[in-house]
Amino acid sequence: MQQRKTRKERKSETRKKLIDTALDCISSKGCQEASIAEITRRAGVAHGTFYVHFPSKEALLEGLLTEFNMNLAKKMVPIWVEIDLGSPDDAFQAVRKSAETFLDALLDNRKFVEAYAQKAAQGLGIHELRDGINPPATSLIRGWLDRLFTPLGPDAPDAHLATQALLALWIRVGLQVVFNERSRRDEAAKLLVAMTLGALSGLAPGLELLPRHRGNSQCKAPWASVMVPATVQISDAAPGLPALEPGGGSASGPPLGAPLPDPRQGAS
Repeated sequence: MQQRKTRKERKSETRKKLIDTALDCISSKGCQEASIAEITRRAGVAHGTFYVHFPSKEALLEGLLTEFNMNLAKKMVPIWVEIDLGSPDDAFQAVRKSAETFLDALLDNRKFVEAYAQKAAQGLGIHELRDGINPPATSLIRGWLDRLFTPLGPDAPDAHLATQALLALWIRVGLQVVFNERSRRDEAAKLLVAMTLGALSGLAPGLELLPRHRGNSQCKAPWASVMVPATVQISDAAPGLPALEPGGGSASGPPLGAPLPDPRQGAS
């Protein structure tokens, strides 16, 4: 004889059913258009049952966001606890593992990401726009940058601004992997590693974060697989634009950083 479920088990199942149904409705219709009446009807429960578990649709999403953030932080913290900040190899491996963990978390929770994106599209508060929606990730990155920049003393970059810039980069790339079929997880992870470490090396040239030699044939460090080749064929991705030559110039323009011609002067 099948054992009857306890009240606690039934309540947990109802809560999960409401969450799954709400995410389906919100991701397809938007937070405002997805009514609680429709959610409860599709979940097969009474209208008032929703309020036994959640005060509102927004509260449901915010609760899931907190859960998502904490689960992601639990996976990220061990990656950064024991790394040697003076070792480029350690930094590379930590950023690579972090990028893969971050992207996997988004893909594993695609339905939630879609639903929360619908809510965000309808407007975020000023504090969310300023501080972001993932405080644990913000604290984790800020702590790492504080440690990384400490040896630079008064010449250190602003760790707060650098943290916000990296968060924006990672979120935008992550959303492309979730919503854009052309964006692949492995390629996105490589891009996040290259851009993160490249940006930090540009901010703090005194830090040993990148190999000294660029180009896959010269670089023996693990960075080689994500570094830009010596000749960047921009024209492959954007027809009509010239390719950059190894020296920084192109067949139809001056090297990067060279003074631009004065448009007021005619061609010589």
